[in-house]
Amino acid sequence: MPYGGPDVARPQLGHLLEVGEQDPITIRVIHFTSPHFPSNGQSFAYAVGPVSQLDTVQLDTP
Repeated sequence: MPYGGPDVARPQLGHLLEVGEQDPITIRVIHFTSPHFPSNGQSFAYAVGPVSQLDTVQLDTP
């Protein structure tokens, strides 16, 4: 869901790129219209919001 525009998104994406290079962090982006959710055998919750832009995926790991 767009929030804050490019001036907010740019530093957030930069931070994700930076921390995504560290072990054991893995960042996966799944498009909300994708019919498949690849996983590595871990459970996750898919919460449907009142509008599709609010749908959220939560993955709990140790």
